Amino acid sequence: MNLPIIQENHYDSIEPLYSDQFPVPCDISDDSMLIELWLDQKAQTSRKTYRKIVDEYILFINSLGIEKLKDVGVYNANNYKQALEAHVKENGKSLAPSTISQRINTISSLYTFGKDSGYFSVNPFRLLKKPKFDNKNQHKFLSMKEVDLLLKSLKASSSNKILSNRNYTIGVMLLFTGLRINELLSINWGNFYIDHANNIGVHIKGKGTEWRVVKIRKDLWFHIVQYRRDFGLAYDIDPNNHEPLFVNIHGDRLSYSYVRKLLEQATMNVGIKKKVTPHWFRHTSASLALMNGADINRVKDQFGWKNLLTPSRYLHNLKELDETATDFIPIKI
Repeated sequence: MNLPIIQENHYDSIEPLYSDQFPVPCDISDDSMLIELWLDQKAQTSRKTYRKIVDEYILFINSLGIEKLKDVGVYNANNYKQALEAHVKENGKSLAPSTISQRINTISSLYTFGKDSGYFSVNPFRLLKKPKFDNKNQHKFLSMKEVDLLLKSLKASSSNKILSNRNYTIGVMLLFTGLRINELLSINWGNFYIDHANNIGVHIKGKGTEWRVVKIRKDLWFHIVQYRRDFGLAYDIDPNNHEPLFVNIHGDRLSYSYVRKLLEQATMNVGIKKKVTPHWFRHTSASLALMNGADINRVKDQFGWKNLLTPSRYLHNLKELDETATDFIPIKI
């Protein structure tokens, strides 16, 4: 069974509460309990995919005669890597290096969690060399011209002006905030608040159990309020209001598939050849912010990244053709 590539979501161990002299008291009784605890730390939208990867891994080690996760050694872990590299899909193609890396990272994450919780003594995947691959995600962003075309397309996406304004507001909010689409669609009206300086913010639940705050610009807030008013929804900030931010004509929370199709159609309508998904807006938002001088630490915090590695890659990709060795070759043609 082949699985879709998802963003890597490693278990990040924090500073241990127990020193080496005082090992973690483990209260995990078996593999099933460990897996459920580990999955509980993951984003709800990704758990199904992670579970499938783990289920396939368990079938593999069972085929080696291994019944328990803790009985897997480095040699067995490498066997799993080799099996992934040798696997041929129904279409006759091998697994992409990024897919292999994703699956190894997923299983390694499970073992790291188990080791940190005292269930495992070692992580047999820690020493494995993962296949290298070109991460092209940071190149998936829209130019300013494409952004302008796409927003105009969303503004005219329905004969119903109220729906068009909602669709436009979705696009603008994705671009201004850089939210993941699942983060955007999970926002409730009560997540918004006003601070002491009259700035508007929204509490965002990110991957796993992580929460962060994202600022809402006043021009974006105007469109949010206008959309809510048009739909007959509450538009005064109320922390006790648990209505979804974005709803359909029946008042139900919008789905990922709806927004994805909306953006695909808007892209096609203006002749953009790129296969734009909601995540392109996140890449575009980060790229535009960094390109226009945003502090890299602020970008990291707003986008919910664990460290500076990801925004640094964006910054590198933005500047990789600015001044290269070829610019210093003194030949005129």
